[in-house]
Amino acid sequence: MLEARGSSLREELVALREQLKKAELERDVSEQDRHETAEALQRTETSQAEAELLVNRLRAEEATSRDNLAKLAALNEGLAADKVELHRTIAHLEEKIQHLDALKADVEDEKQIIRHELIKTEQVASDLKTQKTTLDTSLIDSEQIKNKMEEDIQELNRDKIALKETISARVVKFRIRAYP
Repeated sequence: MLEARGSSLREELVALREQLKKAELERDVSEQDRHETAEALQRTETSQAEAELLVNRLRAEEATSRDNLAKLAALNEGLAADKVELHRTIAHLEEKIQHLDALKADVEDEKQIIRHELIKTEQVASDLKTQKTTLDTSLIDSEQIKNKMEEDIQELNRDKIALKETISARVVKFRIRAYP
């Protein structure tokens, strides 16, 4: 019985050793799994932290992009308003240009009328100058004729006086002879 019991104890010991080895192996495997799980957890936590940093950075970039988009929208609205105002200004300036072109055409017409009137006036002035020259010549001729006629009148008056004196002297002589 002792042998059977020794054999049974040996079997039990072998079984216990196997269970111990199995338990140690399971423990080692479990330890290895725990270690790998810890590393995986560490990597996951690191990845999660990096992902959170990336999400925070992306959120900040999104906020910046939204701010920039809002600024661009405001700038675009301002540019649209400026464009509308510029179109109004251009339309107003085009109206002014058309008005000035019309005024310029009117001024050109007036200029042509004035030029025509000036030419007519210059012609009239030239005609008047010619007439004046003719009249001046006629006046000089008339003055010369007048002076000649005055000289002739003075000579005739002298002749008349001389003739009267001659007649008076003859009348006196005649009376003297006729009425001694």
